[in-house]
Amino acid sequence: MTGSHIATALACDFTGQLKSSWNNSLTMQQKFDILNHSYKMKQEDRTEVIVDDGHDVLVTTISNHFIDSPT
Repeated sequence: MTGSHIATALACDFTGQLKSSWNNSLTMQQKFDILNHSYKMKQEDRTEVIVDDGHDVLVTTISNHFIDSPT
């Protein structure tokens, strides 16, 4: 299962305040970008691999929104 699949599965089960925030605070493009986030990483042999980290970006986005919000 990829990071994008994990992120999508998590987002489908949102409830309460988290669901409201997901549905009303982000555009469809922002949701897509979060769920499908990836980056290139160079390995020791200098080859590049694509790392799928949608699940990490989703958890970071939630944490920043609910925990690190400026007061």
